[in-house]
Amino acid sequence: MDNVKVMEKFQKFRPPYFNGIAQDPLAPTKGIEGMDETFEVLTLTGEQKLLCTNYQLQNEERKEIDFMDLKQGSKSMLEYQQEFEKLFFFALEHLKEDHAKAKRFKKGLRPTIGAMLVGQYLHSYAQVVQAAKSIEDEQRENYQAL
Repeated sequence: MDNVKVMEKFQKFRPPYFNGIAQDPLAPTKGIEGMDETFEVLTLTGEQKLLCTNYQLQNEERKEIDFMDLKQGSKSMLEYQQEFEKLFFFALEHLKEDHAKAKRFKKGLRPTIGAMLVGQYLHSYAQVVQAAKSIEDEQRENYQAL
């Protein structure tokens, strides 16, 4: 069986992704056990197992990159915050501190909102989110009044 077919069959089993140990210390064990079960069913060679395992880990790396590249764009503040929170799990360790999290959130905001936050001394993530939501609400009200 060639590598493309191996990957197609492997993905049909929806194997678990390794999400780190932050939320569940047994996650690595569960992930390995889940992939081992898939490997047994597919009767893969050692090389094919390695190919599939690398693919799973690369998906996690992609999520870290998605987090670093995340921008609000046309999303509402709530949609941006939800996406940010979902991907924050994959952030590098030095971004886990509250002030770093706040700074990264600000960086991804729409320029019209981010510029309004520049002069404000907001230190926590919660403060930044609340201020950004207030600015978005004010901008929406001003737009509707036109």
